Formats: sequence, structure tokens, C-alpha cells
Amino acid sequence: PDNVILTGLVAGNPDGFELVGEPFTEEPYGIGITKGDDEFRDFINDTLEASFKDGSWAKAWENTAGTGVPTPAPPTVDRYTN
Repeated sequence: PDNVILTGLVAGNPDGFELVGEPFTEEPYGIGITKGDDEFRDFINDTLEASFKDGSWAKAWENTAGTGVPTPAPPTVDRYTN
């Protein structure tokens, strides 16, 4: 299950829902871009890494998806090349 969606449901209706147990899968998120657009890929990767360093990623998490759950460590950016 997508725990981000589930925690949002619980936060929106704590008397109606309870999130129990541990996640049984880990599904990474991704950003789709046009294949071969290395400049845009680098821009996205640079922006993500900058947000991890300056704390804006954690702040965004806490204000949106992190309703009632600890802020996780930022994901690793995969800077693969074609």
C-alpha cells in the first residue's frame, strides 16, 4: 500500500481510520522526463539535492505527506547516465 495516501486518510479522519502494522513493500517514487533530456534531468536532480541540504524537502514533507509520521531521510538521487 501507499503509506503516504494511508497516513493522509488517517490524518483526515483519525476517529474513522487507524494505520497499523509495518509496511510490507517499499515502492520508490520517480519523476518521468523525456529520454535523452540530460539537461532537464540534471536540473531536477540538482534541485532535489539542494532541497535535501537546505531543509526545504523536510519542510514540504512535514506540511503535506508527513501528517503524523516522522520525517524520513531523503531518498538517494540516482544520477545515472544513458
